[in-house]
Amino acid sequence: MGQALQIPKCELNAAKNNKAHHTDEMSTRELIVRRGQDFTIILHFKSEVKQYLKNLRKFFLIAQTGPTPSKLNGTKNEFIISNLGNKKSWSAAVRERDLYSWTISVTTPASAVIGRYTFLLRLHTKFQHSVHKLGDFILLFNPWCPEDRVFLPNEAQRQEYVLSEDGIIYWGTESSIECYPWNFGQGDKAIIDICLQLLDVNSQGLKETNKGRAAWNDPVHLCRMVSAMLNCNDEKGILYGSWNGEYSGGTPPGKWKGSAPILHQWLSTNCQPVRYGQCWVFAAVMCTVLRCLGIPTRVVTNFTSAHDTGRKLTVDEYYNENGIKIKRNKNGSIWNFHVWNECWMAREDLPPGYDGWQALDATPQEKSEEKTITTRLFYSQYEKALTETNVLRVTALLQEKHMGIPMFTEQDMRVCRPQLSIQMDEKAQQYDPITARICFTNPLAESLEDCVLTAAGKGLIHGERTYRLGTIEAGGNLMHPVEFTPTQTGLRRLSVDMNCSKFQDLKSYKSLEVLAAEPNT
Repeated sequence: MGQALQIPKCELNAAKNNKAHHTDEMSTRELIVRRGQDFTIILHFKSEVKQYLKNLRKFFLIAQTGPTPSKLNGTKNEFIISNLGNKKSWSAAVRERDLYSWTISVTTPASAVIGRYTFLLRLHTKFQHSVHKLGDFILLFNPWCPEDRVFLPNEAQRQEYVLSEDGIIYWGTESSIECYPWNFGQGDKAIIDICLQLLDVNSQGLKETNKGRAAWNDPVHLCRMVSAMLNCNDEKGILYGSWNGEYSGGTPPGKWKGSAPILHQWLSTNCQPVRYGQCWVFAAVMCTVLRCLGIPTRVVTNFTSAHDTGRKLTVDEYYNENGIKIKRNKNGSIWNFHVWNECWMAREDLPPGYDGWQALDATPQEKSEEKTITTRLFYSQYEKALTETNVLRVTALLQEKHMGIPMFTEQDMRVCRPQLSIQMDEKAQQYDPITARICFTNPLAESLEDCVLTAAGKGLIHGERTYRLGTIEAGGNLMHPVEFTPTQTGLRRLSVDMNCSKFQDLKSYKSLEVLAAEPNT
């Protein structure tokens, strides 16, 4: 009893905890857990601690987050290590013990502030009164916890709207819808670090002194923070929007394949806006950030979407006698499509009945790029006039001969691009090589030059592979093999993209179920 207790080492048990909290895709080394759900840590002592059990009430854990942790705003939480737990507040209960270790179950409340935390141990014994760091962990929203405001009761939807990293964005026109594959990538450890830094930059840049870090427990507030970071064309914003077809000094919106390159570029350029985005890019990056933080989110496309700037629930368009659209100040417009997000949460700030999917639009309020063609068109004439989504708006004006009455009509038309197809087995074995064949037919009466194919897929291909295909003759066929070895199990996606002299960003994808490698006998 005369010797002071040796300071224990803490095992955060990241691999086991993260799997239980549905974060093991993010990391198995750093502890990433969801609020409202317990997790275990193990304290390892250098000497026997049996004689100190009577002093158990003098052992405390401290979990704190933010630059200035405070007990008043919930960013600093001190709680005793006992034999009991409390599901409604921060608590720690000893579940197992031996001469040299304690296994402790830690519970966080379902309303806790999310973010990066530091774990501290405060010792208050007969011989010792001190505070020691045990480690760091990340706390996220929890759609699996009924007490969390983002609780989503359907497991299939949790898998889709929280964990799924590969998705589809729809664009085109209402009569000709195209699938645009997108890798959200929220499961990568680097992305969660960027997302947390994004929230820090937002708090600093917008001088959020009225709410501060304490408001990070509120999904409504967090969604508004992320939207503010996405849709401002100012310093520190994530994306810079452009709708005029000019993309100098940046990447055209249609060339992005996923959110991760955008977020990495934003961070590597000292948080300068990444050029360029349009509605589907803003919505896709928003989806990545919110899913990463644990808020169920989906991407929504609306076709023939009205932009009513006058707030009168009508859109007025004006044309002259030649069928040319007349632009007037503050007049509304109709887009062939528009993309935004919906997030699932309880709305405690609104009257009953407003819980569920909440609309959130991260796109800056800008009008979209129109092209009017008034003559018979051949591909050689309109190929350079195509928008990012291959849509043409064709306008016709008829002047009645005798009465002089004008008749007007217009139609949004999407020019269907040639398709890439992927031929490969639907199932594969982990660590067994597999070959996919990429097939393509040149539909033009002229050669396609400088053809480049790229292939990517998490768990299938490390990074991104590039294949230079050269020239594909008029009407010619291509069948190119892509060999890879799956390293991760589960449902995986192979995505391919081809660029050439006449077509840009031809995309395709195919899913592959990777079965676990059989153990060696």
